[in-house]
Amino acid sequence: MPRTLSVSYTPALGWIAEDLNRCALDTLEIALTVTEAPASGLDFGAAEAYLRLGATPEATPHTATLLGYESIVVIAHPDVSPSHLEVIDVNIHYTHLNAEYQTWTYPPGDELRVTFDAVVLKGAQPSPHTRIAPHPTAMLEALAANPGSVGYISEHWLPADVQSADPGLEYAQALRQPILAITATEPQGSTRQFLACLQNALP
Repeated sequence: MPRTLSVSYTPALGWIAEDLNRCALDTLEIALTVTEAPASGLDFGAAEAYLRLGATPEATPHTATLLGYESIVVIAHPDVSPSHLEVIDVNIHYTHLNAEYQTWTYPPGDELRVTFDAVVLKGAQPSPHTRIAPHPTAMLEALAANPGSVGYISEHWLPADVQSADPGLEYAQALRQPILAITATEPQGSTRQFLACLQNALP
């Protein structure tokens, strides 16, 4: 009889559900249960493996398995000129009180926001005019519905009809983040087989 493997992932990795299901089918010894939880909700009482984007907090006393990489990209409503989406301009849009464009971010603690604030905003706080999107789907909806809007998502969420900015090599490397599976101990048996399948599936 298959054993239950519980996996939780953050909203930034919502696109990974199809890969999880495919690898569950390939790993006959497990029956997969999946939940979505915010990055701040790391709870091993609820899941055996926790998938997140970006480095784990230093105080996390658990094992991290590298599954792949994912880049964070700046996106905008079609009416925003691409010439206004260079990193130095995006920093100004997010931090100045009288910025030209409406900016969008994620809730505090979200791993997309942690990386974006550190790399693009260089540790500065977004201005009070910046609005909150709870997850990438909401971010895409907000930018589509509001002309003059600027935001960011992980590249797997990027639709073909949405423009994204070229951050340049230096920032592109910093915005490329690891996809990690965090477990309480070193993965063994069917859990290890399942995670190996994900490693082969992810970029």
